[in-house]
Amino acid sequence: MTTYYITHEEAEWWAAASEAHLEGRLMEWLQ
Repeated sequence: MTTYYITHEEAEWWAAASEAHLEGRLMEWLQ
């Protein structure tokens, strides 16, 4: 198993990107 080390900035970017993706999917599902 590979361990990935990411910076704090990258972690924040991934969190924002995944949150936006989930919100987009939720909005599609609710329409």
